[in-house]
Amino acid sequence: MIPTRGYFMKTRFSLAVLFSLAVLYPHSSQASTIQLPKTGMTTCYDADGTVIACSGTEQDGELQLGIAWPAQRFSDHGDGTVTDNLTGLTWTRDARTPGPSQCNPGGNKTWSSALSHVACMNSYVYLGSASWRMPNINEIRSLVDVTRSFPSLASGHPFTNVNVIDTASNHFWSSTTMTGFPGLAFDIYMGNGILGSTNKNDSLPVWPVRDGTAGAIQLPRTGQTTCYDPASLLETSCVGTGQDGELLKGANWQNPRFTNNGTTMTDNLTGLMWPAADVISNNPPPECNIMDMKLTWDDTFIKMACLNTQNYLGHNDWRLPNFNEMSSLFNREEPSPASWLTTSQGFQSFLADSYWTSTPNIVDPLLLTARAINMADGTDFTASTKGLYFVPVRAGNYVPSSLLTLAFSGTGSGDVNSNPAGINCSSSDLSCQPAIFPTGSTVILTATPSLSGFGGWTGCDSVNGTACTVTMNAPRTVTATFTTLPPRVINPRISTSQGYQTLQSAFNAALSADTLKALTTTSQTEFIENLTVNGGIQSPYNLTLLGGYESTFNTITGATTIQGQLTIQTGSLTVDKIAIR
Repeated sequence: MIPTRGYFMKTRFSLAVLFSLAVLYPHSSQASTIQLPKTGMTTCYDADGTVIACSGTEQDGELQLGIAWPAQRFSDHGDGTVTDNLTGLTWTRDARTPGPSQCNPGGNKTWSSALSHVACMNSYVYLGSASWRMPNINEIRSLVDVTRSFPSLASGHPFTNVNVIDTASNHFWSSTTMTGFPGLAFDIYMGNGILGSTNKNDSLPVWPVRDGTAGAIQLPRTGQTTCYDPASLLETSCVGTGQDGELLKGANWQNPRFTNNGTTMTDNLTGLMWPAADVISNNPPPECNIMDMKLTWDDTFIKMACLNTQNYLGHNDWRLPNFNEMSSLFNREEPSPASWLTTSQGFQSFLADSYWTSTPNIVDPLLLTARAINMADGTDFTASTKGLYFVPVRAGNYVPSSLLTLAFSGTGSGDVNSNPAGINCSSSDLSCQPAIFPTGSTVILTATPSLSGFGGWTGCDSVNGTACTVTMNAPRTVTATFTTLPPRVINPRISTSQGYQTLQSAFNAALSADTLKALTTTSQTEFIENLTVNGGIQSPYNLTLLGGYESTFNTITGATTIQGQLTIQTGSLTVDKIAIR
């Protein structure tokens, strides 16, 4: 293994007019600055692996930067699925290639067979879902708790079959190919949470995942957009492959990804600021005596303190990046993260070599000091006291943001839009995605019922009619309720209590000789629609439409108005108390 003018009529007539109406519902998606989560590290260590007080160390355990994990990291639904409340992703409780018996579950599979296995799970709607997928490398890695081993999962996790005696079987496939070496795919070793790569012909378990609810954070895309034929290893169409390059799961990246500030670079995805070149090439303060970029882990903290004392590049809050921050520089579409940064993103230099992070290796601190990142191929490892490269990072112009999730309830239907833009969803849209807004900002969501009533909002700070106002001081979830309205048209042959909201829907369901009854018109009940009579579900088609009924459809109290066109293509229609304007 390798690292989207009226008139009343009572008449009988036939017309032949054809028309069509198309309605387009736009959908927009834009990139947003994401928030990285904490690594989970809370302790600090000296060079000998002894736990020490964190104050002043600048280690990950002291700074603990990132979004905090939910108090309850995982929710076991009792149906074979578990939701990670940090990311919102839903995983199978059984980690080791689960599925229906028809899919030959359990055990290890080659990469191609693992993708086919997940497709089989979906064909049998496993655990009530047909949207399972092999996780991309960002998704499977998001499960890792760097403070725990065998498995590297948060304490109290509900998963089963994660850890086995066979070391190789503790590696789990991702759907992300190692670009440059398409015969390899990235994997995660759940023994210690290390990211590596494995030959696609080898056999590993697959841990299925699907979209769930909104989490405390939103994972970014990996960057991979290409798919590979498992046999020839050549680039191939992504359609139907289930590979990372097809699914593109995660938050979109900003374009441009980085802003060049001259001597520094700001990552517009994370808000982090990095030096535009390695320290030796970027005016290192002579007082810091940085003669070699390769330092022991302890020495990197000493040099970082000196850089801050000397106000390096105009800032005094540089630090060693933690494990998640350093990993945020990866683009899985490119063979080498370092090469991508320097050849297309504006960095003046970034060595394709190994770099320290501020995250200790708590799995065995007596043997291996800290976690390191390989900027040559995008893998990571644990390292001891040997010299590795380092790169400073600072918060930059990072704007904290929070996730807003919209949910729907009730039996009616409608749309919800946000101001500022970000949410544009219909109650029938099963893929309505949460949106990220700057922390502290105010978002107004407006509900528009569609032939339904509006039942109200929950989860808002204030409500004004159909408008919900939310202050984004934390991840928020609001619910819009749409209710079913009383019928406006009935067909007594079918039901006197259940009916239709539109004349067209009533006509479409009618049989020949049926009589339809419509409510008398008020300001709320005028029928605004273009109506076509074309035979319904039975031909010949001879219908009667009676208007002006009160709510029980027993007494005529007025007339019914149709604002629009009435077109008869086939059959006949007798009307009474109907006005068209």
